[in-house]
Amino acid sequence: MNENRKPSISVIIPVFNEEKTIQSTIESVCAYCDANGFPYEVVVVNDGSQDGTAGVVESLLGRYPMLRMLDNGINTGKGYAVRNGMLHATGDLALFMDADGSTKISELGKVLEKYTQGYGVIMGSRKIPGAYIAVHQPKFRELSGRMMNVFIRVATGLPFEDTQVGFKAFSRQARETIFPLQRTSRWIFDVELLVIAAQNRISVAEIPITWENNSNSRVKVVHLGRTIAELVIIRLNKMRGWYVKRS
Repeated sequence: MNENRKPSISVIIPVFNEEKTIQSTIESVCAYCDANGFPYEVVVVNDGSQDGTAGVVESLLGRYPMLRMLDNGINTGKGYAVRNGMLHATGDLALFMDADGSTKISELGKVLEKYTQGYGVIMGSRKIPGAYIAVHQPKFRELSGRMMNVFIRVATGLPFEDTQVGFKAFSRQARETIFPLQRTSRWIFDVELLVIAAQNRISVAEIPITWENNSNSRVKVVHLGRTIAELVIIRLNKMRGWYVKRS
């Protein structure tokens, strides 16, 4: 990569019934990228929303020429929506972020620092030094998250403290390897992406982020029972060698 050229950025935003939050998120992403001079695109993936989400996005298309929307037609799961967006992304670096704005686009500066150091995957974390939670989740959700992380680390061997933040970026080479191998469409697809990265020796960096719980969010709580079931499937897929890219 030419060090004097700013990398082009694709921001992928999966949405399901996010009419209350999506406009402000799109506006903040475009304002940030414009202010920093990044070549960019914003790809909203509508995952079968049944409210006015699609209409809100369509109303912004004329104002933001770098905005486009992919429509899954039916609800296929956040993992499928992210995969769809990533496979259609054109940027040197593609970031997916949640529509609720729980992690702000201003954290992109930290992502780019790691990208220029050669990391293939850069993931936001609420658990490493330097991270800050501005607004906490309800206690039961935080407890559930801690329990889930224990299961994830035991089942996969991944060393990360926080795999579930909806703020992850992938270089072009990394996403061309990872997303064609993705098999999980819901619940803990983030974990599968990281397992695939590890199986293909793709370097992963964690960055500390500022995160806040959004009471208007439609991002769902991950069900512990379903998490365990999907972890078993991911572990079996790994043992079968299904996560290794074939030449």
